[in-house]
Amino acid sequence: MRAQLIHEVPDLPVVLPEFSAQTIVEVTLKGGQKRRYQKMVNIDQR
Repeated sequence: MRAQLIHEVPDLPVVLPEFSAQTIVEVTLKGGQKRRYQKMVNIDQR
């Protein structure tokens, strides 16, 4: 089994005060099958 983290974050501080960030965990299982789990959060600092 192998896992990889992929982070997607916009250019800070250009996008402030509101932006979204996303992380994806990609897991490769035995036999080559892949699973992806993702989570996105919206951040508003106003």
